[in-house]
Amino acid sequence: MNIIQKTSDRLIIHENKTIVNIFMFAFLTPFLFIGLIPLVGILASLPRQQRLNCQRIEPTQVDCRVEKYVIGIKSSEITSIQVTASEVIEQEESNDDDTYKVYQIKLYTKTQSSDFGETTTNEAETRAIAKQINTFLANPQQQTFQGSKVDQSLTEAGGEIISSLFFATFWNGIVGWIFWSILFSAWVENWDFDKTQHQLKVTQWFLIKRKTKEHSLLGQNSLKFDDSKTDSDNDTLYKLNLILNFGETIIWDLGTNKKKAEELGNAIAQLLSLKLEKV
Repeated sequence: MNIIQKTSDRLIIHENKTIVNIFMFAFLTPFLFIGLIPLVGILASLPRQQRLNCQRIEPTQVDCRVEKYVIGIKSSEITSIQVTASEVIEQEESNDDDTYKVYQIKLYTKTQSSDFGETTTNEAETRAIAKQINTFLANPQQQTFQGSKVDQSLTEAGGEIISSLFFATFWNGIVGWIFWSILFSAWVENWDFDKTQHQLKVTQWFLIKRKTKEHSLLGQNSLKFDDSKTDSDNDTLYKLNLILNFGETIIWDLGTNKKKAEELGNAIAQLLSLKLEKV
């Protein structure tokens, strides 16, 4: 905030926050992407299921398709494979606190193998599904088979989805509010005191519009110098309050810049023949 014109009957104060606002936009933009990270977690946590649909072509030949579903919607389908057997593979995994076993269903053809479903710690369910598949393969009288494996249920996913949504909403709400306040605040402001016209013209430039308001300086006005508050570092905050005769108040927040506050306060007081009063 600077004085750009000062005469015996005219005073123009100018403030340009364009550079600061552009810097804030550039600084905050990466934080928007942080808010998108939970959305990736939500996608990974959505209820998932794989379905195995088999059709017997000949007594010893079975044609199967594996379909993948996310929240009940088919997401992909594996090309038809001729399954000859299934098996449960047991593996040992560990984390920082524990070692545990996981189980995976393997589907075999004459030349290769493929996974059915994701690994799970539910041994009983995994072995039951593999047994159903093998029972079908061994029974030439059974023409069709449909089986499914739930990789992530809605109950299992619920907690992760809710926590991810809460974080995303909270984080993006804060960053969005800051963006919004910067976007719709005045980037450039002019306070034009005209003593001969007894008028103060305040002009504000926003991103998409300009706003001008005129204030009458007629009557009994007063100018207050406020240093009654401090910031988090216990530094004094300075503010100028121009209280107009018609009840309007023009406020200048000068932060911790005492010299600038005194300079502007004295210039306004001198032009309007006012006493700079301390609050």
